[in-house]
Amino acid sequence: MQGTELEKIQNEADEIVTSAIQSDSQQSALNELFFRLGGLDVIQTLANNLNAALIVNLQRIRDEEQYRVAGFNRFDDFMDNHPRSPMAYKKFNYIEGIFKTVGPDVFDVLSGSGLSLRQQKLLERGDVEIDGDEIIINHDGEIISFEITNRREWLDSIKVLAKANAEKSAKLDRQKEKIDRHDTEKREIYAELDKARAARAAEVSGDEHSMALASLGFAFVALREQAARLSDADRAARRDNVLEILAGQMQLTREAYGSGPGRANVIPAPAETQSFDDYVTAGLAAIDLDVIDVDDNDAELAAAL
Repeated sequence: MQGTELEKIQNEADEIVTSAIQSDSQQSALNELFFRLGGLDVIQTLANNLNAALIVNLQRIRDEEQYRVAGFNRFDDFMDNHPRSPMAYKKFNYIEGIFKTVGPDVFDVLSGSGLSLRQQKLLERGDVEIDGDEIIINHDGEIISFEITNRREWLDSIKVLAKANAEKSAKLDRQKEKIDRHDTEKREIYAELDKARAARAAEVSGDEHSMALASLGFAFVALREQAARLSDADRAARRDNVLEILAGQMQLTREAYGSGPGRANVIPAPAETQSFDDYVTAGLAAIDLDVIDVDDNDAELAAAL
């Protein structure tokens, strides 16, 4: 009993010490966060506009996850809801993109210049640089230097550059749209050719087997076209399930041709009065789940088939 009681006392003592250390550590982290937030207030008051120090402080709060000590699990929630947050999360992302492109020195010069954020966003890496007391502008290989104090001239030059970049970006977007449209038309033409070949082959034989094979070809063409239109995330989410279904159908087809184990499952043709949904339901009911292991059958099996 004495040993148990002593162990209990020691555990309680350890918990008290640990709690005190954690509390002290959390308070220290909270003080650091408030110090940085206070610094942001000072930065904004002194400069009265955005500058590199403001962005760097917010990046450190995000990267070091200091927002957690203020009761937030995510940086975006902290930016949108903390009373001392200098801006919304969406605006920070937008401004950080400009900051990363132009660099801190150029960012500070442009922030107080009267150039809008939209115009700054149009600048590309290397378009504007700072060299001592000069601001250097690279306009399609033509290098122009201005004294930083000569604000009106370099500001006009940057506005011209931003407008040119916007026009170039719009031209590239139009070209990409034209290429994408051309690719879509080309895929549609190939699909029509595939359908025409399949239909011609079916017409030559005229039997139901060839017609079924032609229909399968059409279905695969349609499936590939729809897969190409999916977003990358949607395509990745659907891929394994689709390939597993196809793997199962390949196995059943092998059995139907006598190349797989067991007896082929015969799916009757739909009755004239039977709906398509009822036909599919009847077909699924005819699948022998003992032949296809739906738990282990994955995308790798489908790819191998």
